[in-house]
Amino acid sequence: RIAIARAISVKPSLIVADEAVSKLDVSVRAQVLNLLNRMNRETGAGLIFITHDIGEGIAMSDRVLVLSQRPGTVKAIHDIDLGDATDPGALRRSSAFNEYFDTIWRQLDGHAQAAA
Repeated sequence: RIAIARAISVKPSLIVADEAVSKLDVSVRAQVLNLLNRMNRETGAGLIFITHDIGEGIAMSDRVLVLSQRPGTVKAIHDIDLGDATDPGALRRSSAFNEYFDTIWRQLDGHAQAAA
């Protein structure tokens, strides 16, 4: 939370959050994700959210980029539209969320098989 406060205190036009919540427990993670969402809406600052958690990426984003293995190139771009829902539980139960998740998973699965 301190790092987020420090980042927004200078009123940036863009914030890059690289694995910002990966080491947090579930309840603190939810609080920080809500804070990032609220900050994004209130300040209008762009937010690049880097994560390995597909569900987190879908729930936090209006666009998800799937990257290839090294050298990293953009493999796919998904414009995310989950309606007006903001509750993480409701988002994850929606059919649209599941469709995005399955599509992105398949794109990453080919990745995993090639690396194995």
